[in-house]
Amino acid sequence: MSCFGDKSGRFDIFRSGAEIFVNVGQVAAILGVLPHQVVELSRSRELARIQRNGEEYGMAAGDLLEARRRYSDALPRLDPIRVLAADPESDMGIGLRMMLDEGGHFSTACAESLAEGRNLFKSFAPDVAIVNRRFPDGRGKKLVCWIRTKSTRRTVPVIMMSAVSDFEEEFERELSSVADACLSKPFGKEELIELVSSVLLKQSLARYTM
Repeated sequence: MSCFGDKSGRFDIFRSGAEIFVNVGQVAAILGVLPHQVVELSRSRELARIQRNGEEYGMAAGDLLEARRRYSDALPRLDPIRVLAADPESDMGIGLRMMLDEGGHFSTACAESLAEGRNLFKSFAPDVAIVNRRFPDGRGKKLVCWIRTKSTRRTVPVIMMSAVSDFEEEFERELSSVADACLSKPFGKEELIELVSSVLLKQSLARYTM
């Protein structure tokens, strides 16, 4: 089992009764996917047991070898994660697409206005949306609220972006009322991918534990 450990050979584990569970994030790193994809594959294939330990989720260690074998057959067929990136600055959209492309697993569509964002949402059917706070044709909150009304079959997680100077009390209230997370400009690839992964994992776990 040491092949499933980190570079030091250790597991990020917790116990539940007599069983040992490996943190979902570490399982994802082993399989080369994002954490929420581990949960989705476990749920859809009814293969691996997912256990909660406080705020942590893990896969039963006894399922890891079988999961690795079974998942390796499914991974090439996984659809890319569709991201709608809405920002009025074209350079920002290009930057988001480049960072996500470098991270793998993603397909990104960029919008520079609220109207374009609505059209792309309908045609692109994103898994997650990243929306800037301000646009020439209105506030990003309008697009987020519109997305909420159109997400009939599933809730699309939304990350709101804003410059550091914009993170005042008003924006905090706006964020808490409509979005799942916030992203402060400037940011790097690792921070972006970690946040996207986090909101998708939260969504998957909510469906898994319903």
